[in-house]
Amino acid sequence: MRSVHIGNVHSEHCTQSTLGAELAALLGVPFISLDTLFWLPGWAETPTDEFRTKVRVALDQDTRGWVVDGNYTQRLGTIVQNEATDIICKAISRLLVREVFGL
Repeated sequence: MRSVHIGNVHSEHCTQSTLGAELAALLGVPFISLDTLFWLPGWAETPTDEFRTKVRVALDQDTRGWVVDGNYTQRLGTIVQNEATDIICKAISRLLVREVFGL
């Protein structure tokens, strides 16, 4: 199986979706929640350089690929998008995802 690197993009004003975690489980790759990497206890923000380092480590953890959930382009630039083989917008239905990926 080829490696898959999927960016699951959602609006900052949307609630967290389980789609990314479900897709990662189906594909057998790690699920990376950018919210989990960014927010510290007490809703404190991780400094940008530290956040970028955390994301880089997470992206490099498994050669089979990953599914990333979140939209932090203001902080990360295009780190995730540049390595993603596919991008899924949150508005896309699960049925469409199943059809596109054959899941």
